[in-house]
Amino acid sequence: MDLQEACFHLRHRRRMYLPDDRYASVVAFVTGLASAGDGRMLDGFDGWVAERVLGHETGRGWWSVVMDSVPAGSPVRDADATTILLGLLEDFAERRPA
Repeated sequence: MDLQEACFHLRHRRRMYLPDDRYASVVAFVTGLASAGDGRMLDGFDGWVAERVLGHETGRGWWSVVMDSVPAGSPVRDADATTILLGLLEDFAERRPA
């Protein structure tokens, strides 16, 4: 499964792959998928997310940058972070050479 296909399934068939809708579950699935492949699926994603979300590089991982972009205390924080993450993953996948 490539990154674009994974994003499709996480948007439309999430419960086929995950036991719940928590952001942590989505992060675990994405990192597991990347690790199970050639390990290069997310090459450069940390820096790319930091530039897109923060406007500069950071030492923090993409999962942290995305979660921290959603206001703390939001009752739909996990859902919002997941939506943002999937959008970023789709954009990243479209820009990567095939």
